[in-house]
Amino acid sequence: MALMAAGSLTAGATRVQLEADLIASGACEAVVQLLNAHASSRQVQIQGLAALGVLVSSDEARVRLITADAGATAIRAMREFPAESMIQRTATSTILHLALGSDAYAAQLVDMGSFALVTAALNTCFDRPDPKFTALQAICILVASMQASRVDLASACAATVAAMNAHPDNEDVNEAGLLALERIAHVTSCTVLHNCGVQATVVNAMQQLPYNESIQDSGEHILQQLPRRSQRAE
Repeated sequence: MALMAAGSLTAGATRVQLEADLIASGACEAVVQLLNAHASSRQVQIQGLAALGVLVSSDEARVRLITADAGATAIRAMREFPAESMIQRTATSTILHLALGSDAYAAQLVDMGSFALVTAALNTCFDRPDPKFTALQAICILVASMQASRVDLASACAATVAAMNAHPDNEDVNEAGLLALERIAHVTSCTVLHNCGVQATVVNAMQQLPYNESIQDSGEHILQQLPRRSQRAE
């Protein structure tokens, strides 16, 4: 039944009313239970996480999913299927939306290891700009709730730089990437940023997209955090 609901949601048929009906009938809890009951089934995880990705866009569903601890379910799926890009993508999207819905739950997600998992997915699973954009948004939200190790932050910094370098003309990726780097800069040392080769990437984004005020502002803030000898833009 829950998988049938997932199929209906992802197909988009009469979506708004269908979402409301499914939420009211307990679909959020049912999908989480199904995912947990079939943790080793690739197909169930793909379909169930796709359903969560649609449900979690609703405020009411987000509250229900947080109560059902859907974040733990998404994190478990990411660990179980580290090379399955669809699972990594939908789980990352679920984590992002749950973290946006509650600062307290965002902190719990960080404690469960979501930051490192999202970083790993960004670094190894995603080729296209859209999932990279989602992962960078998740890093932006999660890093604000964390007391991460320097290794975790360095890995996130390197993955962010790599994503931006791979898509230098993509405005969404570069804007989210610079915001992620700016927030990483708030919780780590300037040496971590410098060692990731941040300067050249930041300067390039600012030059490629001079009309984007968010990119210009974030870029300036990041450059100010770098060691003095590396602040000069080439």
